[in-house]
Amino acid sequence: MREKHKTATDESYRDLANLNEKLKRHAAFELELKANDERLNQVNKVTKCTTWPLIVIFVSLHLVYVLVLVFRGFRFASEQHNS
Repeated sequence: MREKHKTATDESYRDLANLNEKLKRHAAFELELKANDERLNQVNKVTKCTTWPLIVIFVSLHLVYVLVLVFRGFRFASEQHNS
């Protein structure tokens, strides 16, 4: 909890001592966005696609399946350990 409070109250971003470094990182990020503009547009199109909800459902079902398998593995290991 202390660590979360420390992170939440951190105001080092206001420190102007490393302003040049922050500007460089910001410029690099903008260049990266420009370089990947087409890819970002493709991602935006996919998210607006009508099949997007089907993809979410498929991934959700897959995660449930994996969690069931993991749970069965833990239960099997526990049964083996107890016997």
